Amino acid sequence: MGVKDWFGGDKKKAEFREKVKEAVSDGKITPERIAQLEALRQELDTSGVADDKTQIRRSVFNSAVDSIKVGGKLSADQATELAKVQKFLALRDDQVDKTRMDLAHLRKMTEARQGPLPVVSPENTALRGLKLEEGEIAHYCVAADFLNREETGPVAGLRVTAGMDYLPGSGAAFALPVKGADVVDEGVFILTNQRYIFKGVRTSSYTLKQVPEVSVYQEGLRLDLRKKQVLVKFRATNISDVVATLLTRLLG
Repeated sequence: MGVKDWFGGDKKKAEFREKVKEAVSDGKITPERIAQLEALRQELDTSGVADDKTQIRRSVFNSAVDSIKVGGKLSADQATELAKVQKFLALRDDQVDKTRMDLAHLRKMTEARQGPLPVVSPENTALRGLKLEEGEIAHYCVAADFLNREETGPVAGLRVTAGMDYLPGSGAAFALPVKGADVVDEGVFILTNQRYIFKGVRTSSYTLKQVPEVSVYQEGLRLDLRKKQVLVKFRATNISDVVATLLTRLLG
């Protein structure tokens, strides 16, 4: 449905809204653009942005956000500019809650890809009683279930390799192959610069070099050990993207 369809034939209103959408189409709104839009609004003798229904303003904001998301990353400057767009469109945080969550995830992905690798605090309960090797650093930890899959051989999934350009949602097309797999434990998955660690009732681990192939799925990872496969099923959403991105930097 086009913007004009939203306004029941009000051509002046529709023209103004098209200009608003165009003004924020690159994820930015500047004082100059705001002044130009205000001049146009007065010329057309129509009401301002804040008078529109929430769904209309939200749709315009989401279009601005989509122009940034297509690049697969979100810089701090871009996040600041989008906040200005949200304010200009008179949208409260709760009115664009899902979009803001998507942006927060994209920002976390960007930091995992480009910024300093995150470090899990030694005070984190997940590390309590866990002995790390010399020079070993825990970069991420998350609640997960651990499963053994005795079946070997090729399984559909997105293989993660060192230096690959992993984009958000790349693993979402694949479902974790849990059919026939046995739940071994539940607890915490810890990714370090040396190992995959599973801490539950028992603690087990594999060095990054011990695992010849790791694949990412919508809800977790598959570690192919040739003689068996270990599945890591994350309990929270959007975790696979972050872990896969970190692995592109840690493998190799």
